[in-house]
Amino acid sequence: MTGLRLAQSALSPAAAADLLLDAVAGLTEPMLGVGEGNVRDQLVRQLAERLGWFNQAVSASATAALINQAERDPRVRELRQRLYGAAVKDLRAAVRTGVERGEPRPGADDHASLLLTRITGPLFFRRYLLGQALDAEFVVRSVDHALAAWQPYA
Repeated sequence: MTGLRLAQSALSPAAAADLLLDAVAGLTEPMLGVGEGNVRDQLVRQLAERLGWFNQAVSASATAALINQAERDPRVRELRQRLYGAAVKDLRAAVRTGVERGEPRPGADDHASLLLTRITGPLFFRRYLLGQALDAEFVVRSVDHALAAWQPYA
């Protein structure tokens, strides 16, 4: 049993929520940054850089705790919404920059929430529900599949 899960099992629901809020309070780094290169390559690189964390047991515990506590505690629910909102905002900015460069078709940035879901959904499902480790090849396939509908017309 991981430390987070062990601590949660011995705490009241409110104390478990407090522990979770404290654990993620320092998450201020953007989920996705806009940098040099095309959007696809940026997404692949940035997600691949996070594979080490995703593949740790603690990431499954922390994600499960966030999902569980968000159903019960409005403070954690707000945190989940803030984290997801920040990720959508970051992705929208990255895609908007890509649209300006002629990469994804115009309008892709208006669907940042859907794109985020289509990119991270397979990652979360494979890692947390199937219990399989993620690798760079799977990240590439997930990003390419999510962006396929928004590629410029040939």
